[in-house]
Amino acid sequence: MFTQAIEEKELEPGESLTWEQTWDYKQNGKRVEAKEYQVTIELLPMTIDNEKPKAGLFTQEQTITVPSNNGEQAQKDENFHFRKVQVEGEGGQYQVKGEARVFNGSFRYNVEDGHNILIKEETVNTNGEPGWGHLVSM
Repeated sequence: MFTQAIEEKELEPGESLTWEQTWDYKQNGKRVEAKEYQVTIELLPMTIDNEKPKAGLFTQEQTITVPSNNGEQAQKDENFHFRKVQVEGEGGQYQVKGEARVFNGSFRYNVEDGHNILIKEETVNTNGEPGWGHLVSM
């Protein structure tokens, strides 16, 4: 359940408003079960043209899907395209290893230390989504 707020907005003819809400998939501090949920969204205008609107006029039902956690989404800000990335090496010899899940099956990257580019931009091919593909670059 989300907090309700009272806002006073006057719209011109043809004008619209959009609201967006994000959710961390938690209720009372615990992550909810991964499954589909039916959500009812209701806008409760006090008046429209100085008249009380008919109940349910601004109600919409929608299905949302809470994705599986699988231990991969434990962090709210986890990167869903790269994981287990390691960079090893020194003196101009570097190796990048890890796993990638990228839609078109390839991506470009470079390695830098904040001041210098250690590995120039390279293209790496993987298996593509939805699976994780291994990446190794020298």
